[in-house]
Amino acid sequence: MLYTILPEEMKRVERRMMEETHTPSLTLMEYAAVHVADAAKPYLQGGKLLAVCGTGNNGGDGLAAARILLTRLPQLEATVWLLPGTLSPEAEEQRRKLTVFGRRVRVEVLQNGVPALPQDTACVLDAMFGTGLNRPLTGLASEAVQSLNASGLPVIAVDIPSGLSGVTGNAPASEEASNEAAIVNAVVTVTFHRPKPGLFLDEGLAACGRVIVGDIGIAPKWDDANGLALLTKGDRLLPLRGRNTHKGDYGRVLAIVGSFGMAGAAALCATAAMRSGAGLVTVACPESIVSVVQTLCPCATCLPLPPNDAEAAWQELLPALSRTDALVAGCGLGKSAYTRVLVEKLINWLQQNPLPAVLDADALNLLAAMPAQTRLGTQTVITPHVGEAARLLQQQAKQVTADQPAAARALRERYGCAVALKSASTVLVDGDGEAISLFGTPAMAKGGSGDALAGVLAALLAGQQAYGQYGVRLLQTACALHGLAGSRAAETTGERGMLATDLCAMLGNVPEMVTRESAAYHALKANPLQTAQVSGQSGTPQGGFGVKPAPQQKLAQTLRTALGRHVRVTVDRPFGSLHPKNQKMHYGLNYGYVADVLAGDNEWQDAYIWGIEEPVEFFEGVVVAVIHRLNDVEDKWIVATEGDVPTEQEIREKTAFVEQYFQSEIIL
Repeated sequence: MLYTILPEEMKRVERRMMEETHTPSLTLMEYAAVHVADAAKPYLQGGKLLAVCGTGNNGGDGLAAARILLTRLPQLEATVWLLPGTLSPEAEEQRRKLTVFGRRVRVEVLQNGVPALPQDTACVLDAMFGTGLNRPLTGLASEAVQSLNASGLPVIAVDIPSGLSGVTGNAPASEEASNEAAIVNAVVTVTFHRPKPGLFLDEGLAACGRVIVGDIGIAPKWDDANGLALLTKGDRLLPLRGRNTHKGDYGRVLAIVGSFGMAGAAALCATAAMRSGAGLVTVACPESIVSVVQTLCPCATCLPLPPNDAEAAWQELLPALSRTDALVAGCGLGKSAYTRVLVEKLINWLQQNPLPAVLDADALNLLAAMPAQTRLGTQTVITPHVGEAARLLQQQAKQVTADQPAAARALRERYGCAVALKSASTVLVDGDGEAISLFGTPAMAKGGSGDALAGVLAALLAGQQAYGQYGVRLLQTACALHGLAGSRAAETTGERGMLATDLCAMLGNVPEMVTRESAAYHALKANPLQTAQVSGQSGTPQGGFGVKPAPQQKLAQTLRTALGRHVRVTVDRPFGSLHPKNQKMHYGLNYGYVADVLAGDNEWQDAYIWGIEEPVEFFEGVVVAVIHRLNDVEDKWIVATEGDVPTEQEIREKTAFVEQYFQSEIIL
């Protein structure tokens, strides 16, 4: 699990750490710059660097990263554009250190407009403004952003793309600002310590590209800030089902959904609930659409409701409500007088009977028309999209998108319930925490996707005791299952062609754990000390602070600390499978990763499983050896059953299908 941090909290935590440890800000700047340089280096093959820097410490980070790159790449030439103004002391020091490179670097203060980008520029560092920006960009800064975005060059943003709010994911609000606020479009954003929420909200999703989180040495004991939770690789979604279980263990869902002309919404909701693991699903719908719903979702039962008589329909629902474990209402209900009476009775009933419930779509539109003092209770989840949230809050949609976490909190405060505010990323708020779900694809921007999410949520609420998940953690799991299913479906049908029915069909194929591939959109947590010790690439930059590689003896001691460790390996390349990039290479061992252990390549620790010559999904054992690659940063663990210790020769023979391409030593 990863947690965001607000910009003002980041400043407070940073200041606390520096005061208590007497660490100068230049030291943290050097740590940050190493990460930026690491991210930019792959884009600088045969071209020049352009660093566009502001006058504050964000600009200092960019200047330091440029110096590190000039040190690492002896043939590199660089241009630095400085915004006009007085540099901070740290930025001025970094500027001074660049002078040792002579003609290889040209520093230009922008005074009279933004010039054309230097010829042969291969990569740009955006270090104009950091996460503390509280106003839209204007003047030279805005002009520079437009020039960078029009160039098509890869841009590495330092901490956050310039022009983006670290809080809201939009340009900072201003009455004078135009609708087309200037925000840098980056291919990679290198942020520090913990990501800022704005990186994952609204415009931030498009502007940030891949997000890398760089460790700058702030230990957890100095960080007491709260934040929005994000699922990351290795986080478990749902536990495996027990062998000795039955349908009652996974809950009964009652879905009050559908109307004439909207039978599809009812069927999608019910299908998603079934595909997500609900034991039983009953669709309560007008008798006129029962045959359609049962044709589209034959595994669900139907409770026909009499038309045109809301009181009679309610009497039919009451026995079903007493027998269900979770309720979902609203998908395709319509907004007729008949439906309004049913929804009002349902909400009044929920206030007296604390049943886990999901209110979606038309149930929310009808709720918005009810008295302002209406409360729903802590076991109810509402799932509005931006337009529905605006109606519930009596605001305009642009007010909701301007600060989605604030809107979600306002909904919880007003209605006393859990909230899943849906957009390109979904903000989740409950009494036990807050989160952002980033899983999904633009293919899901299509009718029916919300009905499917409502069904997934209802299924997990019905089975929450079996799954052992509650509150905001359950909301995270539901949104992850929904988003990952959509992503898998889009891989088959394409983004334009995917339907909500395709998403539902894929719900059963989502793995129980967040995998390497499904978290690829997400942050890599890098440690500069660790990277330096393992790779030996981050030596002392010319003229500045650096981290020297550890001696080989000390490195071997570090690697040996893994030996004897009990770990769980998630297999992503099973025994006998083909290498994804070399179809002639067969895996002679099960191969996967150990979640929550970060390796030198900033990914979870890779591991071979010893002694199991058949495909497996997971394996629990002991680390019995480490393959330390001398010409690569990716060391490999050998994990075996306790007591089964192979020899060095056996390891080399069994892993030769991959390791033959690397120089290595084996630590036993």
